[in-house]
Amino acid sequence: MAVDKSKMKCNVPKKDTDGKHKRVVKACENGKEKIVHYGAAGYSSNYSPEARKQYKKRHAGEGSQSKLTAGYWAWHDLWSKGGDVYRSGKTSGKGERFKSKK
Repeated sequence: MAVDKSKMKCNVPKKDTDGKHKRVVKACENGKEKIVHYGAAGYSSNYSPEARKQYKKRHAGEGSQSKLTAGYWAWHDLWSKGGDVYRSGKTSGKGERFKSKK
């Protein structure tokens, strides 16, 4: 289903309904508007502190990109400590490589 840009508020992410992505946002910056889909829906996520640290290291420049990019929204919404997905506590449970060994 197509997203109606006129009914969305600027820079307010919401759950995507296209079946391919986790989130969608009407990104607005410097008078420009763009619909941005981000986060692959088919992948479960491990948002543990260690996984978040590794993501931030791997994608170091994406947090400062334009709001019109998917990388910006993944960084700030999916992987930030205050982000909606992080707060929901969702995890794949597959973070074994990050768990400490006893």
